[in-house]
Amino acid sequence: DILRSPVNMVTFSLDTINVPIPQMGHEAHEEIVSNIEKFALRIKEYGSTIILRLQCVVFSKEQVAEILEFADCIGISIVNLIRMDTPSGPGYNRLPIKSFRDIFKRSRKWCKRRKVSVVSSGYHSLPMRIASHFDKICLQYHNFLYFDVDGNALPCCVLRKHSLGDIM
Repeated sequence: DILRSPVNMVTFSLDTINVPIPQMGHEAHEEIVSNIEKFALRIKEYGSTIILRLQCVVFSKEQVAEILEFADCIGISIVNLIRMDTPSGPGYNRLPIKSFRDIFKRSRKWCKRRKVSVVSSGYHSLPMRIASHFDKICLQYHNFLYFDVDGNALPCCVLRKHSLGDIM
């Protein structure tokens, strides 16, 4: 059981609950939202010190506001806002850096009055942007597990065939 393991942080990818987003986002299947809520409740009941984190690819300020409200409501500690590093396919329009920074700054301001904090592994400084060849190479680090809708633990959302076990 993951609650008895030395894991100190669990990250879930969820880009929306009700706000429409482009197809390449992590959709809000009711089962995913329910699994996140159940896991958060299990952590509270067990008295675990595991930190829950939501990872969210940013598409709009409305979508981020919805995710932050959800996170605050169920006791998620951290929301990691991501500006997708590489195009995900045809028709993908990457959010301009100015828009992303505006949403990130507004989110940090909103979180100051809540228990949830907001971070960003996609808000790179100029040296990081140079290192990524101005966002042509993904520099997102993966030091956490990704859980799919069935509860399978995966290294990230791209490597879906490499299951490391499950949480159910």
